[in-house]
Amino acid sequence: MVSAVPVSPAAIGDAPASVLRRRAARSAPQRKAFRLALIMALIRDPAWLGGIAALIAGFIFQAAVLSQARLGRQARPVTVKS
Repeated sequence: MVSAVPVSPAAIGDAPASVLRRRAARSAPQRKAFRLALIMALIRDPAWLGGIAALIAGFIFQAAVLSQARLGRQARPVTVKS
């Protein structure tokens, strides 16, 4: 059984990551849309960087949870017979 303690930060980290990145991208000038200048502007935006940091933290927590999970007899490969 997987503990709820590390699962919660992994799940909760995804929401702020998405919100921060979307708000930063939405506030970027329209003339930079679909251009390299948009990426350069977002890299300089603290909100976007915060979103990326939250995304990375969520991935780390997910990896920690998955490394602790045990796969028992319930996990079996799917085979197809013809």
